Formats: sequence, structure tokens, C-alpha cells
Amino acid sequence: MTTAYNKCLESKDNLGCNSNIAVGAPTTLCAKSGHCPGALLQDNVIGNNKAYYIPNHSTANKILEFSSLKNVENNETAADKKYQLPFTFSTGSAIVSDNHLYCVKYSTFELVKFNMETSSVVVTKALPQAGINPCSAYSYRDRCWYNQIDLAQDKTGLWAIYATPQSGGKIVLSKLNPDDLSVNVTYHTDIVKNKVGHAFMRCGKLYTTNQYDGPVVLNHIFDLITGITKSVSILLYASTTYYVDYNPRTQKLYAWITKNKHTQATFSILQLHTA
Repeated sequence: MTTAYNKCLESKDNLGCNSNIAVGAPTTLCAKSGHCPGALLQDNVIGNNKAYYIPNHSTANKILEFSSLKNVENNETAADKKYQLPFTFSTGSAIVSDNHLYCVKYSTFELVKFNMETSSVVVTKALPQAGINPCSAYSYRDRCWYNQIDLAQDKTGLWAIYATPQSGGKIVLSKLNPDDLSVNVTYHTDIVKNKVGHAFMRCGKLYTTNQYDGPVVLNHIFDLITGITKSVSILLYASTTYYVDYNPRTQKLYAWITKNKHTQATFSILQLHTA
């Protein structure tokens, strides 16, 4: 890691990056439809109100675009735009950044960058060292489940979260070049991937959840600078929660929650004062 990169992470001007946090109550969406499984995204870079909804539980080949979060619903005819992709991808692996969709072709090593303005594939890149057997995925009720390779973005860049046979199933982080999806740098953690419910990057730190079923808590924080994993217990939500992701532009968590009904939600991150 470069000295400049270290300084970026450690900068006092990098507001809101302290890991002494709490998670606010969810703001639920999809009020009209009332049933919205899948994943919810907003652009991590472009400052607009657009929201992107992937209306499928585990795999998808389409995305619905809405003018704002409040307009999201599980209804193709209500969407402002529909993107039909020429392949199937893992629902929970996707992010949107700078008008591009970054995702993982389902049950493969292949990362994809898709231009949403031209509806075309920009680049496809294999991550062959990643394990794509079920036990390289996140865990669901003690069973290995989806998302063998997960993508995330924070203030430090674009990341692939995965496990390898060589890592013994422990989480590996690779920082990706957003232009060609090549690997710039890789970090190894001591967190077993199929023992956590989900993971996301925030301010140069990897956060994981304990499980999918509630109460769901953030249970580990891995610091890229120190290489140390800290055990925590930060309540996220009291009921089943899927596809937890962090958006560095809005500084919110996005997730699919299932209490009473399947719906999408955002969570504010509350910065707590340090002693």
C-alpha cells in the first residue's frame, strides 16, 4: 500500500469514517408494491436521485431504474427505464458507480462492467483465484448460499470480496481498477466467509454481519491499514436482512428486509462521539 493511500485513509478530513458507529432505524421503500425482494442500488459517485432496483431473489438479468427512492416498486411498467443484460448475474453482488453497473456473472469467476448509458458490456475480467463452490459464499442459516464473489465500493475504491481454497475459506479483499477490473492490491483477513451473513466496505474497513436471521448485527471490522480484525456487536436490524451494502456518496446502508413483508430499506449510519 502506498504512503499516499495510507494518508487518505487516516486523514482527519475524511469525515464520518470513525468505526464507533450505530445504525439508525430503517426507512422502508416499495410502499405501493408491498413486496420487493432483491437488491436496491444508487450510484456511488454520480450525485443524482436515481434508484436502481433488481427485482429477483438471487439471480437476475434486468434492472429497473426509477427517478428517486420513493418511486421504487416491483413493477416494470412503473419504472422510468429498464436495462436488459445479455447474461445472468448474482443479485447481491452488484453496485452502480459513475453510470456503470459492476456485477458478477452468476456462478462464474467473471466480473463485468456494464455501461448503463449505452446498455453495453465495457469489459469482462476473470478473477480465477476466487472460489465459486457453495462454501465460498456467505452463510444462510448455517448453509452455504449465494454471492461467492461480492463487489463493494467505498471512498478508497472498488473492491472484490471473496474466498479462495488457499485462504481456507477466509475472506480475501482485492482492490480493483474500475477501468479494466484488474487487481491492484490484495489483503487477507482471518474472517471465514461462510460464517458471516454479508459484508461491505466503508472507509477502508471491511464490515461483516453475523447472519441473515435477526437480530442481525455488525460483528467484525477488518482494518486495511493495521490488518487487525475487531469484534463488535452493532445492531443492524431485528429481523431477517439480505444484501447489505454501503454507498459512500449517500453514506447509508441498503438492504432487503423481511419483517412482516419483503421490502427494501435504507439505514443511516450514526457517528458516535469518541471519549
